[in-house]
Amino acid sequence: MHGLSLKLFFQYLFQYPSLISTLLIAPCIGVVNQLSVPFVLKHLVNAIYQQNNLHHLIILFIFVWTISKLIIRLQVYYSAFQTPHLIALFRKKVIDYYLIQPTLINKTHQSMEIGKIANDLANTIERIWGLCVWNIIPNTLSFLIVLYQIAKINGTIMINLACYFFLQLILIGKAFSLIQKNASKHRASNMALLSTIHDTFKNPLNLIVYPSKSYFDDSIRGDQLHESMCRQQLIHTVNHLRLKVDCLGVMMLVINFFILLKHRVSFDLGEMTFIALTSISMIEILWQLGHCATELNKEIGLFQKLSKYLVSIPRFPTKNVGIKHGSVIVNNLSFAYPNQSDVFNNTSFEIPGDTVTLIRSESGYGKTTLLYLMLGLLKPQKGSIHVDDLSLSHLNPPQIRQLINVVPQHTQILNRSIMDNLMIAKPKASMKELLHSLSLAKCDQFISTLHSGIHTNANQLSGGQKQQLSIARAFLKQSPIWVIDEGLTGVDLKTYSSIMHNVVNRRPFKSLIIMSHHQRDSRFATKIVDLNDCN
Repeated sequence: MHGLSLKLFFQYLFQYPSLISTLLIAPCIGVVNQLSVPFVLKHLVNAIYQQNNLHHLIILFIFVWTISKLIIRLQVYYSAFQTPHLIALFRKKVIDYYLIQPTLINKTHQSMEIGKIANDLANTIERIWGLCVWNIIPNTLSFLIVLYQIAKINGTIMINLACYFFLQLILIGKAFSLIQKNASKHRASNMALLSTIHDTFKNPLNLIVYPSKSYFDDSIRGDQLHESMCRQQLIHTVNHLRLKVDCLGVMMLVINFFILLKHRVSFDLGEMTFIALTSISMIEILWQLGHCATELNKEIGLFQKLSKYLVSIPRFPTKNVGIKHGSVIVNNLSFAYPNQSDVFNNTSFEIPGDTVTLIRSESGYGKTTLLYLMLGLLKPQKGSIHVDDLSLSHLNPPQIRQLINVVPQHTQILNRSIMDNLMIAKPKASMKELLHSLSLAKCDQFISTLHSGIHTNANQLSGGQKQQLSIARAFLKQSPIWVIDEGLTGVDLKTYSSIMHNVVNRRPFKSLIIMSHHQRDSRFATKIVDLNDCN
């Protein structure tokens, strides 16, 4: 799995040449930036001591340092064009993965979960990239070059630096799990605090129901205290680790300076300057290297968990499901929600093709549950639902979406224009098709009164107008089975009758199922199924 994940990562990475060049060039430039000063000062001190000409050395240093800075800025500039594309590609992979998965309605907050997974994968890739290119690789190269240079001067100092690095790595590794635990606690407490604030202000009616300011203060005080405590624990843990590493660094410096003083006769002034500077700078470089190495280990572990979304997704057939009559057969259907009584118990009935069928029952007796079972959003404990001779359980999610047109009671509206919300059903629809579907759903009557017309934000519409927009979407989407689940309850009787006459008379379906408990729906039905009599 580990090899497969890395293979997939580099497979996508190699699609972006500027990122590959950044991977090769940026670490080298990072080494130049980190080590140019110690190396130049080494030769500069010797030149001053020996009274040699300094002009060439200073000009060379300024030239190399300037060019390295310019190159790294150019690399960041060009890679910035392709890094967002790479991250967007990984997000799309997660979305594509879930588009072909059966989505269960009783899985709470799945939309948030999918968004979080997509964002986590994108952020993980970005952090792995940043840690490797801008921290771990240049710091490792700098450390190895310094070790090599110091080994040529004095092997004991080189061994002391290497021991310091490995001891520091052990300290960080031991403390890392505690840091991560405290960081997770802080993130959870912060999210709880934000959630409390969001729940309080998400609906303006809350300010009417709970007008007292003391209520708001009391509701968030506990979350604020918990968040503050978690933040303090995280700061103390990191600070305690840094104190240990600093003490270790002081010991390393004392040993190095002791060796310098003891063997000062065998060192020239430039070598002593180089050892002193690199010993001090290595404390920070090795801290960053150890910290980034443990962070990278965590990110790679997360990437392993998320890499399943990068595996090639099988393409389902896009051809239309062959429906001849549009009959719906419910056979011995049994279903119950967890820890509740049965909604359906060996329920059976048949809806003939080319009919308008009213499925009625009292509120809470299974109409919407039946819809969810048809759509594959719930899984029955027993029994099956067929459309003609096709079992819905054998169809994949894209095929079910293609087969069934749903007008739900609670219309799903995006925070976009009326036209954008309409084109969800048919992205390549012409303006003539859009206006025709709006006319059939009687949306043209209220759209003509809107200042921006079809470009008005759909969230500004009333509940009934949103339901009419949902009907207009259904006219655009060509599906053989229509299901209207209390889909026009917010519309007045006159408008409702006009819309339903258009639906029934034009028959853009093979079967229309109306789920309702209202008497007005029965006059359009050619068949009535009472769920109370089927159980």
